[in-house]
Amino acid sequence: DTSGGMLFTIASIAVIITAHFFLELELSQTAINSSVLGLLIGSFLSHIYTKKISDYENSLQEKNAALSILASTDDLTGIMNRRILKKVSERYFETEQRDNSDLTLLLLDLDHFKKVNDNYGHPCGDSVLKEVAQTLKECLRKTDIICRIGGEEFVAICKRADKAIAMEIGEKLRAKIEALTITIGDEKINVTISVGVASLNIDSTEKSADEIYRQADIAVYHSKKSGRNRNTHYGDIVADLNPHYSSN
Repeated sequence: DTSGGMLFTIASIAVIITAHFFLELELSQTAINSSVLGLLIGSFLSHIYTKKISDYENSLQEKNAALSILASTDDLTGIMNRRILKKVSERYFETEQRDNSDLTLLLLDLDHFKKVNDNYGHPCGDSVLKEVAQTLKECLRKTDIICRIGGEEFVAICKRADKAIAMEIGEKLRAKIEALTITIGDEKINVTISVGVASLNIDSTEKSADEIYRQADIAVYHSKKSGRNRNTHYGDIVADLNPHYSSN
C-alpha cells in the first residue's frame, strides 16, 4: 500500500546514506543524489499507481453493489422483485425452522386490476401499483419484507408471526388498501386486494418454502372465488378443498 511504499523509500535512502558514510563505498555525490532522486520518483509514481488501483477497485465495488441492488429490485415500485424472493424466503424458512419459530407468507393480488388499465391507461395503472406497494411496505413491521412478483401480485413474508398474528397483518393490509384513494390528475381510483395466507410453525408438516407459497396461492384463489377483497388462511379451507387443490 501507499504507506508501505513510503517507508520502503525512506529506509532505502537511509541505507544509501549509511553505506556511504560508514562502509566507505566512495560513492560520488552525483551517484547518491541520483539514487535518492530515483527512489523518490519511483515512490511518487508508485503512490499514483496504487491510488489509481485503489480508486478503481472502490468504484468497481460500488458499481457491483449498485448492480446487485438493481437486480433484486422491482424497477417500477422500488421494492424487492421475484428474482430475490426465492433466495430470501428460503433463508427465512431455514432460520425459522432452526429456531422453532413461526413464519407466515401472504400472497396479495389486486382485484380486477385489468379494469384499471383498461379504463385509465397503463401509466395510471403503474401509478396505482406504486401507491399500493408503498402502502403495503408502510403497513408491515420492520422485520417483514414485501416483494412484487409480477403484474399486480405481491408477497409479504412475516417472521415470528403465527396464524393469529398473520391474519391480523393480512386484514390490516386488506383494509388499508380498501381505504386508499389514489388521485391521478382528475381521477380518483380505489382498488381492493385479495389475500392468501399460509403459515409455518413448529407443528407444521410443510417441508419447503415452495410448499408454503403453494398453500398461500390456494388461499388467495379461495379469496377470489369467495368474492374478493377478503383475507383467507390456508388452514381454514384445507378440509374443504376439492381434489384439484388438495395438499397431496
